[in-house]
Amino acid sequence: MARIEIIGVPGAGKSTLARQLAHLGLALLHEDYRANPFWPSHLRAEVAKLGMELTFLLQHLDQIKATTEGPLPLICDYSLLTDKAFAMARLNDDMAGLYLRVYDHLINSVEPATAYVAVLPTTADVHRQMRQRARPEERDFTELEIAKLGLAVTSLVSDLEKRGSGPIIRTGEREPQAIEAELRLILKATR
Repeated sequence: MARIEIIGVPGAGKSTLARQLAHLGLALLHEDYRANPFWPSHLRAEVAKLGMELTFLLQHLDQIKATTEGPLPLICDYSLLTDKAFAMARLNDDMAGLYLRVYDHLINSVEPATAYVAVLPTTADVHRQMRQRARPEERDFTELEIAKLGLAVTSLVSDLEKRGSGPIIRTGEREPQAIEAELRLILKATR
């Protein structure tokens, strides 16, 4: 089953892009950040951070597994690789080690993504978007934390490109039609 994962920090426009691309005949999977009991405490104790990161990973894996047998390719407004990158950026060394043990054990339970779409806005644009949408869970994000997550995502995308890990579409200033055309070609090749 083909699966496209959108990579980007909170507020980058991943969900908006996923909704825009779903009309290509893709089953849309949205991250349910409100269902993560650790999310409101994202700046608290390391154990809460670990719990939050593992909960996002498990939610995403469960959602992918539950919809893999459907008739449509998937488009996720999250990426399993971003889950790992965010955890590594947020957790101390001890908690990161625990996270990696769980991640490495679970990640092989699903096929790798067919392609990735990278949404990489500036830190200032993300911070402005978070203020505009006014999610209570995001009110404590600082520009420094957003920049740190942005760096983790940028490094992830660069690593994927270096390894040749499937097609990667960088949105940048590209028109939605150009992104759609590229995705159509990728999806056609997987059918």
